[in-house]
Amino acid sequence: MVTWGYPKTTGISSDAPARTVGTYSLTKHLGEIICEHFARTHGLSIICLRIAKPIDLDDPRRRASLIRPQWIGFPDLIQVYKLALTVPNIGFEIVTVVGDSSRCQWDLEKAKRLLGYRPTLRLEDLGYQLGDSREPIMDL
Repeated sequence: MVTWGYPKTTGISSDAPARTVGTYSLTKHLGEIICEHFARTHGLSIICLRIAKPIDLDDPRRRASLIRPQWIGFPDLIQVYKLALTVPNIGFEIVTVVGDSSRCQWDLEKAKRLLGYRPTLRLEDLGYQLGDSREPIMDL
């Protein structure tokens, strides 16, 4: 959400500067600023994960509507959380984690390099229909 102010056609780096589009995304960005402050001033190791909406693969209703290309299946999201919890002495990092798709515009290289994240699912290959990455999508 903190990068939704970028044009739809722009590729977005994992730790792109925030371009908020409303109060919700602004509060997400403020959380990142607070984490960076405490990591710097107190020597904490903090990873801010910018995650996409998770998808429960066992919910058949989800297949009945479009999903955004960046949404992520629970198995891949669980993988990321486990990896993030075990990275030693990371300092402060912002890492974007989204699902893999043919229309993904978010860069996963930092998640792969720092965390060892490797998406295992491509939701469109499992029968999910991709909508636009930012247009309204009917939610369940």
